[in-house]
Amino acid sequence: MYTPNRKEREELLDYLLTNKDHSAHRPRRISQEALLVWGESDKIFPLEFGQMLQRYLGANKARLEVIERAGHAVNLESASSLNSFIKTFLLHSDSPCQEANYINLA
Repeated sequence: MYTPNRKEREELLDYLLTNKDHSAHRPRRISQEALLVWGESDKIFPLEFGQMLQRYLGANKARLEVIERAGHAVNLESASSLNSFIKTFLLHSDSPCQEANYINLA
């Protein structure tokens, strides 16, 4: 699954993990709410990155939803959970964001 561009992906991951201060590449602050959906077992971008992004964007602006036992491809591994998070977010986007919510795939 990850064989195309494997070397480049490994280099990117190595860079991201060893150079945690990416001030030149940080996203701009946002005024609207954002939905972050993360796989708990993501090996490409670990959950810690999602938590850091949520803190950076502002916990009151970024809602972090975590899908347990899912990896990097949450859209393939748990499409129904992802769709549920998106639907809930869009229908209730005026509510304040909270700490990360987890959904269990059991």
